Amino acid sequence: MKKVIVINSSINGEDSATLKMTNAFIDGMKDHIDCIVEYIHLKHYDINLCTGCLVCWRETPGKCCIKDDMASIIKKYKSADFVIFNSCVHCYGTTALDRIFTERLLPVVEIKPVEGEASQLDYIFKSNRPANNKHIIIYSCASLNVKEMMKPITELYKHIYNNECIMLAGS
Repeated sequence: MKKVIVINSSINGEDSATLKMTNAFIDGMKDHIDCIVEYIHLKHYDINLCTGCLVCWRETPGKCCIKDDMASIIKKYKSADFVIFNSCVHCYGTTALDRIFTERLLPVVEIKPVEGEASQLDYIFKSNRPANNKHIIIYSCASLNVKEMMKPITELYKHIYNNECIMLAGS
């Protein structure tokens, strides 16, 4: 049985319109995959802002020094076969909860030297999850021009997830 977690970053929580789209996607997924789904509604969690201290890279690799609910969420994130991110889009960007959550995933990021620039570091999003485990990103917006509204988000998340994600958008 596959494990699916839904990271819902809508401030509307369980009443999110985007979550209705996500649930329809999950219903179709269940027709093809035997899975158990767990919902993480971020509005119900204590998640502090990333301070950019990089302790999670330098001193305690893979572990953030901030004491809040993120450690338990990251544990679920790492063990999931599928992670579905669910957010609405406002002003060409995702919700503040989505951005805060994404920044707090820094402990699962792998750093590497920039090719040809030994003094510079870049990072690639590696979650220590098996390569066949998927990121699925479902976003909705009220714009008539969904494609244009989604461009910045698409570019951002393709970079963050190293082009290893499936993105779905609706209006």
